[in-house]
Order: sequence, then structure tokens, then C-alpha cells
Amino acid sequence: MIKIFRRNRKKVLNEGNLPARQSGLKRYLIYAVGEILLVMIGILLALQINNWNEKQKEQKKVRIALTSLHGELVKDSLELHAVLNNVRREAHQNQQLLDRAYQESANLDTVVGIVRNEFSVLWVAHLKYSRSTFNNLKSTGSFESLPESLKLGLTDFYSTQDYWHNVISQANLEYQNRYGEFSKTYNLIGSRDAKKRNAYVCQSTWEDINPKHFIPRAISMIGAKNVLWRNFQDELESVQLKTRSLIKEIKPYLRD
Repeated sequence: MIKIFRRNRKKVLNEGNLPARQSGLKRYLIYAVGEILLVMIGILLALQINNWNEKQKEQKKVRIALTSLHGELVKDSLELHAVLNNVRREAHQNQQLLDRAYQESANLDTVVGIVRNEFSVLWVAHLKYSRSTFNNLKSTGSFESLPESLKLGLTDFYSTQDYWHNVISQANLEYQNRYGEFSKTYNLIGSRDAKKRNAYVCQSTWEDINPKHFIPRAISMIGAKNVLWRNFQDELESVQLKTRSLIKEIKPYLRD
């Protein structure tokens, strides 16, 4: 295109279309200005082409990152689905134990039987959600190239994960402290194993129990575990919903 402009400009000058009174100096200045304009046009065109190429590269990079992010979310969604039923079951069973302990007909033997024979000493292991692609997007600056709605969705999604991580950490610590206090006096090791239950170290724990000492600690421990597993269930259900929503939102951006 620049060559065409230059050729036409030379043609105008050579055909003498300029007034005769114009001196050679003026002709030179016109020629020089034309060259400068052509150079500027060339620079602008080159910049536009370069910007277009860079934009295409960035879009390709973002598409690759979103493909990786989509795969991580699908993987996490499958893991959440696999774990959630077990978490619901554990939370439900512990709630039933707590409800039975609070029944009007319950007594010391009821609570001892629950703790000794049915209570499972389980706390929560955090799920390790996949975050490598999101962290890479943030660190390289490519995150800013995403559509605004997707940026907001991703920010909310990972903020939700961080929130629940803190909630579960606190609930885990509270339950472990209550369990630790209880186990200083009452042995739960092997309490659900029929072969060990009659061993001296297990039997001695449950002799001459003081209700005023035992009941508050037992109920406190069961209650703390109940809070922990209910929170864990809420976390998984919340993250599962947001994960599925994000998978649907990202999918259209994976098409060429």
C-alpha cells in the first residue's frame, strides 16, 4: 500500500501538476513531507498489525489456560461428588447421636453407650482443590484479559474456597481440643473394636464414672464434631454448586 502511495506521488510530481512558479526547493519539501507521511503511515500499520498479533497470542494463551482450568474444575467436581455422600452420612450419624443424647429419656448409661460404642473419632481432612491454573493466570497478568463476568465468577469462586478453608480449620481445631480434653480421662482407643473392648485398659476407663465430669465433656465433644461435619457438608455442597456453574460459564470460551 505504501509503495502505491509513493508511486502515485512521484507520478503527480513528474507530470508537472504543481504550479510552475513553485521552486525546486518547494518541490523537495513537498517530496520530503510526503516521505515522512508515508513513513508514519507505515509505522501505524506496523503497530496495528503487531497489536493484532499480540492480541491473538494473548487470546490463544487465555484459551489454553481456560481449557486447563476447565479440566481442573471437572476433576474437582468428580472428587466432590465422590466424597459428598460419605460426608453427609457421617454428619447425619453424628447428629443422630447428639439428638439421642439430648432425649428426655436419656441418662448416664445412654451417653456412655453412645460414646463408648458408637462415636467415631473423625476430624476433617481438607480437600485439595486445584488452583494452579488460576494462580498462573493471576501471576502472569492474563487474568485481566478475561471477560469481566468470568473474572468476577472466578474471584468469587476462589474466595469461597478460602472462606470455607478458614471455617473448617477453626472447627477442626475446636473439635480436636474438645476431644483432647475428653481423652485425658476417658479412653476411646479401641472402643469400637469388640475384641479390645473388654481389655483392662478399656474397661477401667468406664468404671465409677462421675456424671458431672463425664456428661459435659462428652456432649461438648459430640457437639463440636457435629458443628465440624455440618460445616464440612455445607462447604462441599456450596463449592460443588459453584464448580458446576463455572464449568458451564467457561465452556463457551473454549471454542475457536
